[in-house]
Amino acid sequence: MYKEFIAAMSKDFDLSDSGELKGFLGGKVEQDREKGIVRLSQEQYCNDVLKRFQMSDCTPVDTPCEANLHLAASDSPPLDKRKAEVLRNYQQLNGVYMYLTCFTRGDCSCAVNQCARCMSNPGPTHIAAAKRILRYLAGT
Repeated sequence: MYKEFIAAMSKDFDLSDSGELKGFLGGKVEQDREKGIVRLSQEQYCNDVLKRFQMSDCTPVDTPCEANLHLAASDSPPLDKRKAEVLRNYQQLNGVYMYLTCFTRGDCSCAVNQCARCMSNPGPTHIAAAKRILRYLAGT
């Protein structure tokens, strides 16, 4: 069945056999065929994100968010005091988190959900919560 699939795909696409899958979309793939185990890792991607947002030397934490975290729009500053750079960085960071939670870091999804609620006008509590996720990634 595999050979038939490859033959059918080869008619429309240029295919090559590079051997066992080692990486996928910036992630690392490790396989143990005997045990039937596939391990996905985005460690390098996380390290790059920590460097990009200047959090490489942060103090790690054990959880991605504080217990009973609830971020609200009322924690946001008035719109006229919002800085464009802070907003852009916050939105980019949330985009990174969404990518990570979809691929390997589902453990952060609740905290990411909270941070994503105020993407248009983050306040200091939102930014602190987003940085905490970075600190969690640094420790894990």
